[in-house]
Amino acid sequence: MNALLHHFFVPIMGFSKSTRRVTGIERLWRAVRETSGPDAWIIHPQRWNLDSRDLAALIARNAHPSARIVIVGHSWGIGWGAMRLARALGRFGMEITDIVSADGVYRSPLLPGWLPLNPLSLGWRLLRPRIPVPHNVRRIHAFVQHLSLPRGHGFRVGTGTTVTVRLVDAPHGRVDELEAFREAAVRVWVEGLQPHCPLPSKPE
Repeated sequence: MNALLHHFFVPIMGFSKSTRRVTGIERLWRAVRETSGPDAWIIHPQRWNLDSRDLAALIARNAHPSARIVIVGHSWGIGWGAMRLARALGRFGMEITDIVSADGVYRSPLLPGWLPLNPLSLGWRLLRPRIPVPHNVRRIHAFVQHLSLPRGHGFRVGTGTTVTVRLVDAPHGRVDELEAFREAAVRVWVEGLQPHCPLPSKPE
């Protein structure tokens, strides 16, 4: 049996993004691939409406019991894709150590799947729900903007989850392109690799 993996990186694009053109999530994926060794699985960029149950099963089959999972995403890639994937992984008893969010937006399962017709996602003043976060998520690093609609929503978390928020100066569609977002996501990923990386030998 092949060795089980200790690290998983899952990038999820926003509502209007796809792999037909380069996105900020793809650039981040490239940067993370350069930092990772054979003990890590860098999953290719996913659509916001990915098949979360299938991907969770695939990860669970190949994960070491102590595996670390990092999810990064933009817009509905956080408010829908990341949260559904986290719940699906929770059914396998797996934790999400970190989620790095580029203006994550809530999506109701009861409202239209086209963003302009979904008032809860657009974040109108009186309709600003928070994104419900599964109990198996440990940390959320959120980049949010107030320049355009839709605008990032807050998170509804339990006592086992911490949330840090950074306000950025960019419209919604470009938050995933920000260097600050990319640097933070890479830093979160690389810092978590350290316990499983061999220490460099000291010179004699």
